[in-house]
Amino acid sequence: MSNGLLRSDQSSDPRRSGHSSAPLGVGETIRLLGDWQSRPGGLASSLASAIRAAIEAGLLTSGDRLPAERALAAGLSVSRSTVVKALDELRGEALVTSRQGSGSVVTAPPGPLAPLHRQGQVGRLFVGGDAINLAAAVTADTSWLPDLVVTSADLAAVVPAHGYDSTGPLTLRRLVSENLRNLGIEHRPEEIMVTTGAHQAVSLALETLTRPGDPILVEDPTYPGVHDIVGRLGLRPVPWPRDAAGPTPDGLRRGLAGGIRLAYVAGPVHNPTGTITGRSRCRTLAGLLSGSDCVLVEDSTLNGTRHRGDDAVAPIAALTRGVETVSVGSVSKTGWGGLRVGWLAASLPLVDRIERVRLGRDLGSSMVSALMARRFLSMWPDLADARRMHLRRRQALTAEFVARELSEWDLLPAEAGLASWVRTPLSDTLPLVQLAARYGVHVAPGSATRVGGVADPHLRICFDRPEAVLTEGLRRLKSAWRALTHAEPPVTG
Repeated sequence: MSNGLLRSDQSSDPRRSGHSSAPLGVGETIRLLGDWQSRPGGLASSLASAIRAAIEAGLLTSGDRLPAERALAAGLSVSRSTVVKALDELRGEALVTSRQGSGSVVTAPPGPLAPLHRQGQVGRLFVGGDAINLAAAVTADTSWLPDLVVTSADLAAVVPAHGYDSTGPLTLRRLVSENLRNLGIEHRPEEIMVTTGAHQAVSLALETLTRPGDPILVEDPTYPGVHDIVGRLGLRPVPWPRDAAGPTPDGLRRGLAGGIRLAYVAGPVHNPTGTITGRSRCRTLAGLLSGSDCVLVEDSTLNGTRHRGDDAVAPIAALTRGVETVSVGSVSKTGWGGLRVGWLAASLPLVDRIERVRLGRDLGSSMVSALMARRFLSMWPDLADARRMHLRRRQALTAEFVARELSEWDLLPAEAGLASWVRTPLSDTLPLVQLAARYGVHVAPGSATRVGGVADPHLRICFDRPEAVLTEGLRRLKSAWRALTHAEPPVTG
């Protein structure tokens, strides 16, 4: 995956240009420092460590002005002398400079972890290097996949013969139509567009349906990539809270009453928690949407990853009446993300509008990948049981490790998906994520899934990895946690 494609444009952010005249807000600075008091050492040393980590991560960059010492001390509930001592330590390392009347300014270049924080939420999850990546909820163990062969005869049968098709091959769209019908969603093949993954499908739908500044109801927490899309389009995200049963009816009622005309939900299999929104809750939400002028974009990418039982979980779109919906799916979670094949299904007029937007971006998805995806979907009934067993075993391995080695954590039992959602005693897991990277393992902070990136006590740990890789990654994560909580000495260098 090219970092250039994922890097977010920060040229419009004056604070990132290195020429900011106004200091950072106290609240923003505290947010960047995370759970700083949990770091080793006294208060001043812990504060200096947190500021240093923010600089190394690229959260604070050269030219950023820190809040005044008194204001920062008040916000952190410490004495001014603690802040002064911490800044003295950083000045001694040439990380900040201070002038009387001008405050303290970051002077150091970003550290090696900065790319992790500058590529948008999705880009951060795909950080490379030698570390074990348990951050990205993608299939990295392909040992169970069958051979997906595309022959010259398959290519010869493609219509049109040149292979360019902005909506994708008819044979795949027919198969997607059948699968949607099994879920209770009726869309003809001409109402389906094959996309380069579900992420593109969501992006195209939102771009077609909005203008900059429009509000959008976004379930909270949710798929991290949607935050990148919402930010790129200049939309105003409105949190749609979840409870144990799924997106809340009250959250939807408030959104509709406030005039919101677009909502995004990852379901009925939820990303990131792996829980399933039941039919009763889906029916309630569908009833609230029915007859409204709010368009629902429902991302069902994780359908097919249920660990036990029938994969056919009825989505909200199957229960709505008289409302526009966009149903999104892909083979990235059930099969392999490298195929880069997804789809969206909507009314024909809306698909036509989306196609016009798409043609300004690309001319269609890979025909070869689409044909491979068609073959995979046709084989899925014979593969589903093995896939469920594979995910069940990896999830059990993760749960057993956490229960045995990290008993302070609370792992939410996942019903589906490729990752575990784990609650830690921290108020913000970003410091742990940063430290874990030093131990050679990447995990996703809960804040990556939250609207506005608010602090969150959870981690998302992807378990769809070869067993030896997963076990070693969990072991490294445990070491990082022990170091953060002073149970083991931290790594150096």
